[in-house]
Amino acid sequence: MSYTEILQNIGLKKEEADIYLASLKLGPANISRLAKEVSVPRTSIYIHVKKLIEKGFMVKSKKGRGEYFSPIEPSIVSEQVKEKAEDFANTAAKLERMMDLSAKKPKVEFFDTADGIKKIYEKILKSDNKQVPHLIESGEAIKSAIDKTGIDYMIKFQRKILGKGIVTQGLITKDDVSVIKLLPESVKALLRQRPSTVRVIDNKLFPFSINLYLFQPDTVYIIAPQENFTLVLENKKIFESLDTMYGLLYEKGENFDIKTM
Repeated sequence: MSYTEILQNIGLKKEEADIYLASLKLGPANISRLAKEVSVPRTSIYIHVKKLIEKGFMVKSKKGRGEYFSPIEPSIVSEQVKEKAEDFANTAAKLERMMDLSAKKPKVEFFDTADGIKKIYEKILKSDNKQVPHLIESGEAIKSAIDKTGIDYMIKFQRKILGKGIVTQGLITKDDVSVIKLLPESVKALLRQRPSTVRVIDNKLFPFSINLYLFQPDTVYIIAPQENFTLVLENKKIFESLDTMYGLLYEKGENFDIKTM
């Protein structure tokens, strides 16, 4: 490895490294002499020398009316580099904690159009079908989603769900059963075929009007077509909290045979 490459490895640009090496040979020199030694235009070399002074590789001095630039001894530069490395090493643990905090922030995607519903459905279709997603579904939200996306799209989506063999576990309220029974027969026929277990809970226990889909290990899909928004949250803590809530509600639910719709 050349001297220039070594200096580049500790933070100098190639031109800066060449100028520093030239100054070691020349000793105190003015800008014109340095420019001639490294074949760099005088207008450019002054900028590089200024950077070398800021980085602790050179110093400026005056002799009469002229300005001269001298190199800092390599041994002193080496000590400065070591000190900077030690300072960074001492700070690394704190910086990593900052990185961890950043990593814990939820990844959020927000959509406020009917296309957002379709984007959520496409994400669901790409999910790992080995996992059993937990669903809380509202009859009104399902009906509204059909109105927003169109009956043909919803039928196509349900067929893809069947084709992937995604097994689900879900919750609906007693009032929503009657709403779901009013859905188009073509949609209900596909829902009956879905490999899923469904339980019904009392509206008074947990009234809700959105669709909430929990996909392991950390993804939450929220579909609120009546409010014209859909949301994707990717965060393990949020997922675990909502999934725990889901589990408590599921235990209180009554079994429902989806084929009776």
